[in-house]
Amino acid sequence: MNENNEAGKQQIAKDLLDRALLLLDTEKLDEALSYFQKSYEAYEQIHDEEKMALILANIGTLYKEKNKLYDALESFQEASKLYKKREEKEKYAHSLSQIGAIYMDAAEHEEALNTFQEAYEIYEELDAKEHLGLTLIDIGIIKMREEKLDDALDNFETSHGIFNDLEDKEGKSTCLGNIGIIYKRKGDLEKALEYHQEALGIDEELDIKEDIAHDLSNIGLTYVEMGNLKEGLEFFERAEAIFKEQEDEFQIEKISKVISTVKTKIEAEEKIELEKEKMEALEKPLESKQEIPEDILGQTISESANNQHIKEIDQSLDQVKCEKCGHVNNEDSKFCLNCGFSLEEPQDMEKCPKCGVLNKSGSRFCGNCGFSLEEPQDMEKCPKCGVLNKSGSRFCGNCGFSLEGTVHKTPEPKESESICSHCGFKNKEGVKFCISCGKNLGIAVIGNVCSKCGFKNKNEALFCRECGNKLK
Repeated sequence: MNENNEAGKQQIAKDLLDRALLLLDTEKLDEALSYFQKSYEAYEQIHDEEKMALILANIGTLYKEKNKLYDALESFQEASKLYKKREEKEKYAHSLSQIGAIYMDAAEHEEALNTFQEAYEIYEELDAKEHLGLTLIDIGIIKMREEKLDDALDNFETSHGIFNDLEDKEGKSTCLGNIGIIYKRKGDLEKALEYHQEALGIDEELDIKEDIAHDLSNIGLTYVEMGNLKEGLEFFERAEAIFKEQEDEFQIEKISKVISTVKTKIEAEEKIELEKEKMEALEKPLESKQEIPEDILGQTISESANNQHIKEIDQSLDQVKCEKCGHVNNEDSKFCLNCGFSLEEPQDMEKCPKCGVLNKSGSRFCGNCGFSLEEPQDMEKCPKCGVLNKSGSRFCGNCGFSLEGTVHKTPEPKESESICSHCGFKNKEGVKFCISCGKNLGIAVIGNVCSKCGFKNKNEALFCRECGNKLK
């Protein structure tokens, strides 16, 4: 009888997981997430840790796709614990790579670097060449962000060697593009151009449209840096055409700003050249002052006006340094020619928690990296285990350590407000679905209820975030 009951539970868990995977294949992400959570609970009842780890990894991927970094991090961390316990080294390394990527997105570079290096050591032990190459790229990107250009270059070149041995053209192209960026930052524009053009050749051969567009943008930036504005503009416009074909609104907006800035600079230079030609014509020596006709006198009088006009253009070409990337731009530029960052005086600006760029207050997405500014992304690092927790948590969800020193009290909701139990958004009274995350406000969130204080925690949490009580 017990065997039949156990078999029945296994079949229910399998059916739920199969349903989740089918929904994932059809890109019905919200429904897939719901079924993954149900299947996790079913497998937890029969203590199938192999399937539990698999489901947690899928849940983490879905949360990351929805830009819910904290929830994604929590899921990948729980999956990594199970993989480590089961001594599944390769899967453990994969989960570490996912954790490192989230730390990198959250600009936690030290945590990201430590996690990637641990994954690298495991891949090295397993002789997993492809993953070694990919992990070196991740480490190189962190080094590049920290302006450790020589270290980053070493990582990219080593990775390129690995992908070259594997005859992995896509991996080679990624490395070549990053090496080109390094040389551009070092000021070796000729070498940067050479690497970007080589990357473009590979991506065109593979017909990877998005990568082709990025290569074209990098080539355009390099030409502009060289002073070849018109040639740079040509590459930007080719990249823009591909982004429009791909309907990538974020990249379209970003490159359109750069194109506008380059066109403005080209027009300014053409005006200067025209004024110089006029001045050269006026400076030709006259035979005698007494013989100057009235029409020539009119030109002489207007000479001071021409001088004034040239002075204004020269002033407009005074250089302004971009706060984000350090590129030197014209004074009248609204956006950085190198990265598209706004150069206008900040007014009611909001800092992006991912890349640190200032955006207009009320913006839904970061204008630099596309990161959502609507989701509450504040996270606090546990001083004991280093895991990121939501700002305001009283205890660490990983180790139960008290975070009382950094508690931020949330104001009590007004009677006219309906607080979403899933994301915390304050909705107007009478609203059936949360306008922030779409959660049904009439249905309680399935959670891990603390037996001590009654607080509803995440299913994966080990300790109660309200009182610190151990949940499992």
